[in-house]
Amino acid sequence: MLVPQSVEVMARIDAVNSAYGDTWEYAAGINWFINGTHSHKLTFDVSELDDVPAGSSSPNFETGQVGTLFRLQYQVAF
Repeated sequence: MLVPQSVEVMARIDAVNSAYGDTWEYAAGINWFINGTHSHKLTFDVSELDDVPAGSSSPNFETGQVGTLFRLQYQVAF
């Protein structure tokens, strides 16, 4: 097995087409299901943002900017 069952490799492409222009997001990451289920999951991903469609205070990108976003999150489901 190339990747253990408790690990998931992911990738995505997002696009927003609007009257104000087009924007793209390319992302890749990895999920680690700590106890083998979705109840405890650690996710790391990297996104390349091309012409951000709307400002956001969370990643500190303003409308129209280009940049790279690194994200690490822990999810608990109960």
